[in-house]
Amino acid sequence: MKAKFTLTNNAKAKTTYPTKNELAEIYARDKRCVYCGKKFDKTKEKDRPTVEHLNHRQDWDSVGEYRQEGKPVLEIVAICCMACNRNRGSNSLRKWFESKYCTDNVINYLMVTEVVRKYIDQYEKE
Repeated sequence: MKAKFTLTNNAKAKTTYPTKNELAEIYARDKRCVYCGKKFDKTKEKDRPTVEHLNHRQDWDSVGEYRQEGKPVLEIVAICCMACNRNRGSNSLRKWFESKYCTDNVINYLMVTEVVRKYIDQYEKE
């Protein structure tokens, strides 16, 4: 069954954002960057917490689809530092892990949080 929020021509899908309640739960879970483990510091731009859609595909509104299917958005959205968010860009997690940034900062499948590993296992299988 094809996802209702997937576009066939690789066009950018509408982005649905987590609700305030969903974000509150995500912030409560993610006290540190889900990738590098850095403690957040709002006084330093690179260390500020940012909302991270684990989905890198621009043709899939993952939050909208999850919400429509009654699945918890907490499984596909996390909080990471600004430095990791900017560096990852629109790369898949597995591809990003191969970057110099991740190698230099020891960011890999084994070092990220459980929510990220579960997302990879479900959506970015090798």
